[in-house]
Amino acid sequence: MIPSPHETSPKEPKGVKALSRVLVVSFALVLAGSVLLLVAFFDGLGDKLEKLFVAFGSALLPTGILTIFFEYSLHRILMREFEGELLDAILLERGIERLVTSGIVDCSTLRDRSKAVLCLISNAKQTIRVCKTWIPELEELKSGLRDALRDARNPMKIQVLCLDPDSPISIQRGRDLGYRPDTEARDRIKSSLRDLDTFCRAEGIREQVDIRTYRNLPCLSLYAADDKALLGWYWHDNPALMGPVLKVKGRNSTLCATVHKNFDEVWKRANDYLPEIEDDCIWNGSELRLPGKLKRTLLEAPTLNDNTPPDHLDSLHIELVKQWPQIKDLSNDILRHTKNRGYLVVRNFPFNQLTAEARRLMFLLLTKSCGTLVSHIPGKQEYVWEVTPRDVYRDIPTYSEHNMEATLHTDSNYRRDPEHVIAFLLERPATCGGGRTILLRIAAVLKQLAGSEEGRRCLKTLRTHKFPAAVPSVYSPSPAHEDALILTDAGTVRFRPDTIEEGMKLAPDFRTQERENALRVFGAMIDRSLDRCAVTLGKGDMIFINNHTVLHGRTAFEDKSRLLLRIRFNTSTTAQSSPSA
Repeated sequence: MIPSPHETSPKEPKGVKALSRVLVVSFALVLAGSVLLLVAFFDGLGDKLEKLFVAFGSALLPTGILTIFFEYSLHRILMREFEGELLDAILLERGIERLVTSGIVDCSTLRDRSKAVLCLISNAKQTIRVCKTWIPELEELKSGLRDALRDARNPMKIQVLCLDPDSPISIQRGRDLGYRPDTEARDRIKSSLRDLDTFCRAEGIREQVDIRTYRNLPCLSLYAADDKALLGWYWHDNPALMGPVLKVKGRNSTLCATVHKNFDEVWKRANDYLPEIEDDCIWNGSELRLPGKLKRTLLEAPTLNDNTPPDHLDSLHIELVKQWPQIKDLSNDILRHTKNRGYLVVRNFPFNQLTAEARRLMFLLLTKSCGTLVSHIPGKQEYVWEVTPRDVYRDIPTYSEHNMEATLHTDSNYRRDPEHVIAFLLERPATCGGGRTILLRIAAVLKQLAGSEEGRRCLKTLRTHKFPAAVPSVYSPSPAHEDALILTDAGTVRFRPDTIEEGMKLAPDFRTQERENALRVFGAMIDRSLDRCAVTLGKGDMIFINNHTVLHGRTAFEDKSRLLLRIRFNTSTTAQSSPSA
C-alpha cells in the first residue's frame, strides 16, 4: 500500500542539537581563556598567580578556538546531509501525493484475474465499461453482469468495446501473440462478440448492454465499474491481464479521468456491434462449374457500352441459358430467397479464370436471368454501376460516390417505382476492412413502432403523407424530386433520409411538424434496432437484396480503391421502373 505523505517527513538529526550545545561551551572556553590572559597582564597578581593565569588562559583559548573550528565544520557536514534528506523527503512526498491523486491503489500481477474481474463487475451499481481486443474473461463478465443487474436499484449504463474483427489490427494482434494462423485473434474477437450478444439476448438485457467495435490502435485493457477500474497493457506473447495490472480508484482521479476521456473518444468513433446474417441466407456456390465454351464466350465478348445494340445482350443471355441450363434453377433460388428471407449472399461463385470484364458480364447475365434490368440513368444502358469513391462535388450527392458511412436506406426512393431487387458484386474489397454491409428487414421495425402510441402516430403519417425525395445530381441534369409514401399497407418501404432531406429543400411545403416528427421517430427506431445484422463480403461475393422489404447500408472505409458493382432489376411481379427525371 502507498504510505501517507505525512509519514515521510524527515526529523532534524539528534547530532545537530548536540553540536549546538558543544559550540556554546567552546565559545565559553575562548572567552574564559581570553579573560585569564588579559588579567595576567595586570600588576599585583604575583608571580605564581600570574603564571597560573597565563597557563590556564593559554590552554583554554586555543582549545576553544580549535573546538569552534571543528564543531563548525562538523555542523556544516551534518546540515548538508539533513538538507539532502529533507529534499528527498519533499520529492517523495510530492511523488506519493501524485500517486494518490492519480487514483492508483496498487500495481501487481493478478493471482486470479477471473476472480478480480467477477468481483469488480458484480459489485457495480451505476456504470460498467469494458474496453478489450476480445474478452478472455467472458464467462466472468457474463456472471458479473447477471449479478450487477439483478441487484441494481436504478438503470445501469453498460458499455462494451471490442476491436473490430475485420480491422487489420486484429491480424497484427494475432501475430504479436504468436498465434498460428494469425487470424486466430480475429476469430476470438468474433466469438467473444457473438457469445456476449447471444447471452444478453437470452437474458433479456440486450437493450441495456451497448456493444460496439473500434478500429483504433488499442492503448490499454479496461474493466471499470463505478469509480474502480483494472488497467492492463497489450503485451507481446501474453494477454493484457497476464502482466502487471493497475488497480485504480476514483472516477475524478487524474488517471481514471484520462482513461474514461479516452474511452469516450473511442466510443464516439466506434460502430454498433451487429450480429452476422443467418447461415441460411448464405449460399455456397463452390460446386458450380462454368462450361468451358461459356468461359470462352464471356472472355471473347466485346465490352458493353451505350453503343452496344440492345439485342446484343439478349443474344448473349440466350447463349448463356443454352450452354449452362443450370442458370435457370440458380435464378429461381435467388428470387425465392429474396422474396421469403429478404436477402441472399452468394459466395464462391465460379468467377475464377475470368477477367474483370468477363466477371462483370457474367454478373450482368445472371441478374438478367432473374428479371428485367433497369438502367441507372434514363435513356442509357447503364445497367452496371460502379460503387466507388469519386473526387467530384455534386449539389445532391449519393452514397455510391463517397467512402463515408451509408445509413440504412432503400435504393431509388426518388423513382416512381423503385426496383424490386438490388444486386451487388464485390470486385475489390477495402484493405482497411471497412465497407461492411448492414441489413434490416422493415417488418421488425414496423412491429416495434406498433408497440407505442408515438410509434403508431409515426406509422400513420408515413402511410398517409407523401414525402419528397430528390434525385441525386449524378442521375439528373437538373434538380428534381419524386413525391411518394414511405410505407404502404402491404408492408413495403421506400426510405432514404438524405434524399428526403434534400427533397424538402426543393419542396419546402412538405416540411411540416408532423412529417419531421415521423421521420425522427422512424429514423431513431432504425438506427437503434436490435434486428440489424451485417455481413463482410469478400472478393467475388454477391448479395441480392429485396429493395421493397429490406433496408441496406454500409460502414465507412478508408481504402478508396474499393469497388462494388451494382445492378438493379425488377422481377416478373413488378413493373419496370420509370424514372421521374
